[in-house]
Amino acid sequence: MKTSLKAEVRKLRYQRSSYGILAGACAIAAISAISIIATAQLPRRELLMHLTDQAIMQTVIASTASGYIFALVLGIVMSTTEFRHSTAVATYLAQPHRRTVMLAKMIIAAVMGVIVQFLSTGMGMIAATLYVQRYAHYNTPLDTYMRVMAGSVLVGAVLAVMGVAIGSLIRSQVVAIMVSLLWLQLVEGLLIVFADWLGKWSIRGAITSVLDIAVKTGPGSGRLGGSSTLDQLGPWQSMLLLLAYGAVFAVVATVTSMRRDVD
Repeated sequence: MKTSLKAEVRKLRYQRSSYGILAGACAIAAISAISIIATAQLPRRELLMHLTDQAIMQTVIASTASGYIFALVLGIVMSTTEFRHSTAVATYLAQPHRRTVMLAKMIIAAVMGVIVQFLSTGMGMIAATLYVQRYAHYNTPLDTYMRVMAGSVLVGAVLAVMGVAIGSLIRSQVVAIMVSLLWLQLVEGLLIVFADWLGKWSIRGAITSVLDIAVKTGPGSGRLGGSSTLDQLGPWQSMLLLLAYGAVFAVVATVTSMRRDVD
């Protein structure tokens, strides 16, 4: 196991895509937070979004965890690169026990997911804090930052493991990334909006609840000044749901990889 873990770390170190994914996560986290702040200052938006509102600033801070999608991509790349560059055979010759290889990949992916989310969320928080100083705003307490950061690293770890699992099931890197993004961003996004009773049990619904983000529409009461389109689970229930998704994906991928041929 120790040898397999070191091998996975070396692969990540020498892949330029690893650094690109980290840079992309940091960029999207900063852009997401700044865009919400900037949008709130548009003349027509000021009627609905005020930075002096606690809920809006809470949403700004939560948006700094937006880089979680890159943790998923990182896991997929870790898994599919073996098949894309035909190194899977050499990997399994060096370590014939496929379960050990899969476990090593998932452990390193989880650690990298935490690192990606910690750095990107931290970068987003710094960018948001600096940019919002230009406007009158609600001073968000430190515990909000800590809560978002904790949820962010958990999401990063779970999605990175899920990425490894998806990559082992769909061995084409491009197809695996496209299917994952379409499902997470489009299909589950629509479920949250149009079928909230089902959307709250989705992966994205769990992420939304863990990061304490509410989806709102229209003027009115509520954390974002509107009616909720997502009857969320509690944060602890959502954490357990997210971990359950990760466990299911990990088990299915491990069992499947042991029965499939390696080209």
